[in-house]
Amino acid sequence: MGNTDFIKKIAPDAQKIFVNYKILASLVIAQGCLESAYGTSGLAVNGKNLFGVKGEYNGKYVIMKTWEVINGRNVQVDAKFRKYPTWYESMQDLAKLYVNGVSWDPNHYKAVVGERNYKKATAALVDAGYATDPSYASKLNRIIETYNLTKYDTAPSPSNPSTPTTPDTNNPAPVVVEEPEVSIDVFSSVYTTPPSGVPITDSNFRILYKDGRIIDMARDLS
Repeated sequence: MGNTDFIKKIAPDAQKIFVNYKILASLVIAQGCLESAYGTSGLAVNGKNLFGVKGEYNGKYVIMKTWEVINGRNVQVDAKFRKYPTWYESMQDLAKLYVNGVSWDPNHYKAVVGERNYKKATAALVDAGYATDPSYASKLNRIIETYNLTKYDTAPSPSNPSTPTTPDTNNPAPVVVEEPEVSIDVFSSVYTTPPSGVPITDSNFRILYKDGRIIDMARDLS
């Protein structure tokens, strides 16, 4: 499957993410292309997992080799990665990460949600520490520009979901907001520990509920 074929396959689902989560389809597509080698990685082929999400999905997983730091040493180990039924669920998990943030900061990716400029969105990802590669944003920008992915930053056409259309401002498409789940730090490419300025203590232990409420276990329940 060629690069453009892969993009055409995931574009309709990325447009659903754009409608439901207010995250640019061009950003999601570019990340899928970069992190899964245009759908050819072992995780993408065997688990429909585009973004290296660890753990299980409804009890399903695939075992892949990965590098972990154990006792200060880089060691290759077998790890569970989520196995999705389709690529859409993989994109949905990425969207929920951006909407819910991480366990220690629910607003960690707030700058990405609702951003309509793809360069600002990719820069916000790097600023938030999504990837360790300093060129991550420029690589995403290059993919977006090469394949003109901004044409997908709109709702999918009801008659042909794979063909992007210009939104009708007089009769906008209804937005179906899917209730996000509680955030879980499972993205292997994401920093999942607080920065050095935020110590892991009881005073930082918070619970994020589905309706957006946050309970600080030390402060609110003391």
